[in-house]
Amino acid sequence: MTKNSPPMTCPRCHDPIAPVDTDEGVTLEFCRGCGGVWFDADELGIFMSWKAEPPRQERSAEPTDCPRCRRPTLAGFQYPDGPPLDGCTVCGGVWCDGGEVAALKQCSPRARTVLVDGAEVPLLTTEGASGVVIDWRWVFIGAGLMVAMLGLSSIVINLWIASDAVMESRRPIGADTLMLVGGAMSFAISGFLVGWRSSAYTLWEPALVAIPSAMVFPLFFVQHVTTIELLLVSLGAFVVTMLSAVAGERIGG
Repeated sequence: MTKNSPPMTCPRCHDPIAPVDTDEGVTLEFCRGCGGVWFDADELGIFMSWKAEPPRQERSAEPTDCPRCRRPTLAGFQYPDGPPLDGCTVCGGVWCDGGEVAALKQCSPRARTVLVDGAEVPLLTTEGASGVVIDWRWVFIGAGLMVAMLGLSSIVINLWIASDAVMESRRPIGADTLMLVGGAMSFAISGFLVGWRSSAYTLWEPALVAIPSAMVFPLFFVQHVTTIELLLVSLGAFVVTMLSAVAGERIGG
């Protein structure tokens, strides 16, 4: 919110709008008359905790006065699967009509709101802006996928070893090598999924997936490697998961 700015008026009902302090933090400027909300430039991205702003889709709407610029510079647009909004072509602010905040909130699991006079109003706090809130759903999905793939790798390797015993032969690829490959794929895929599909993920999600995986994975090698090698394998598992999450973010946008 811009400090020391002149009082603003609602572009719909022309009532005064101003930020409101609550026990949870500071809300954005909103109109008590119609429940509309004004986002200054960059505030919408902070509220939604976007990694990158989704592409805007223009929509036909009569230009209206911008509360900040006091000129008819608000043009209609919307984000994919989002409610209709109005953005100022000069200051970059965004106007959201009353009742549309709830629909906008559905586009991001980190968007936080508070009720003021019965209206759902966006809430900006240090916690929300820094992205500390963890998307636990994708932590569990990533960890579950990692464990499932490690289990599958273990089954395949045991079958591999059993077939060697039955056939009394030795294959060119050892069980430890197979476990390394299977584990690396498990961490890479689970980390990639977190980065690709978790909306506005922070590094907390893949880290929470990678930490237990880096602790569990070396147990498969405890009888075959030294302590230093175990530490290196654990570090490698953690790094692979984190790098895969970053790659997923880059591809997912």
